[in-house]
Amino acid sequence: MLVVQVVSDSNRPGVPLVEGSEKSSEVLTLEDLLELLGQKAEAPWGVYLRIHSQQLLEASLTRLHSAYSQEKLYRPVWVSREGPLSPDHNQVFGFLTSV
Repeated sequence: MLVVQVVSDSNRPGVPLVEGSEKSSEVLTLEDLLELLGQKAEAPWGVYLRIHSQQLLEASLTRLHSAYSQEKLYRPVWVSREGPLSPDHNQVFGFLTSV
């Protein structure tokens, strides 16, 4: 399983990046990663996305939906929302409806 920490692009807030890539000259967006994975359909592993905010969760799910809809991704993907959830019921409901 490929474990990917998803962080926000500091230059483009809300754009999901693979953690660590923001320190290099070329950042790797989640969309780029999904495209690369789509090119390796025979690879026998899934992807686990660890996402740290509601905004990134929504943006990541949008990109996943697009990749699956366009039949560019053929592997299981697990998603977790890392970090504390507020006791605010609206935030918890927002997380559940996003997933």
